[in-house]
Amino acid sequence: MPMFVDFAPSKFASAVHTSGVRQERPDTTVCYHLLLYRDLLCSPCGEGTTFSPKRKPPPEYRASVDDVAKLPWWHGTGVNGGPVLSYDALLLRLWKSGIVHPYQQQGGDDDGCNSDSMVVPHEHWVSRLGFQEEDPSTDFRSGGLLGLACLVYICESRPDVRSRFAADDGDVAGILPLASTSINVTNMISDILMLKQSVESLESLLRPRRFWGVFLDPMALLVLHGICLDLLADIALEIKIERKTEMAEREKREEENEDAVPVHGGKISAFDFPLIMERTKRRIEDELLGEGSGGKGPTSINELRCNSQKLKRGYKESGVVSNEEDAGDCILQ
Repeated sequence: MPMFVDFAPSKFASAVHTSGVRQERPDTTVCYHLLLYRDLLCSPCGEGTTFSPKRKPPPEYRASVDDVAKLPWWHGTGVNGGPVLSYDALLLRLWKSGIVHPYQQQGGDDDGCNSDSMVVPHEHWVSRLGFQEEDPSTDFRSGGLLGLACLVYICESRPDVRSRFAADDGDVAGILPLASTSINVTNMISDILMLKQSVESLESLLRPRRFWGVFLDPMALLVLHGICLDLLADIALEIKIERKTEMAEREKREEENEDAVPVHGGKISAFDFPLIMERTKRRIEDELLGEGSGGKGPTSINELRCNSQKLKRGYKESGVVSNEEDAGDCILQ
């Protein structure tokens, strides 16, 4: 059972209470959302598992309660009238959106898989979605229900990101399997937000950060997850280009000392995942969330998307990614 947090205003006295102004500490509305994410992260996945919010919104709650109820991971309404998340229902949605529908839309054979009849275990969880096991529940031991909810969001709402990891033609396919990478990104975001069980709740909720204002909207974590997964793919390609350039320069110098040839040989592989994650986390904190020197954190999802598009433009100008459609519009007020 997650630790109860007293939402008394005195505990959050230095919070900013005007939307659109950078917050130093999260106010009670942001804290409520962070604790909801934390509870989902710490809830294990398994057949028959359900989840309902354990806390009521605080008296000073500023987001609409309907905003929380409209989060896409809910399945229905519980006996107490609150929203309910169902592991089985989310996993079926993942089966449809990640395994069956993309291949049907491409006109390919769905291999006898009926979108209304999920199969567990099945090799498609590994070959098409990138899980480590044919029973996906084992992969969610570190990400909990939050990891599952984020992956469903990617498959249903960010097909542009999902396709980058697709086994058939994704630009990082074979290097970064979608499911395991997405779960790792969920854990990375949880580290940044200090949501892990090993961190005391109040320690994370009272820590000054430049980006807390964006989490006035409960959808912020899902939007951030999609942006981070897309950025991670860009960084993988960035490292690949850096290594190819390094090898080309060596060939120009006609260096014959084989001992001096880099181990990577101008390529990237799954063994480079720690390096990719490290660079991704640093860029997210410093540039996307404004934690770098002199940075200004986003105060809304719109500003978060704008920061993301600035990074994306940089990758396009450097030739890392092609000039395709950006991941969402942003209009700075």
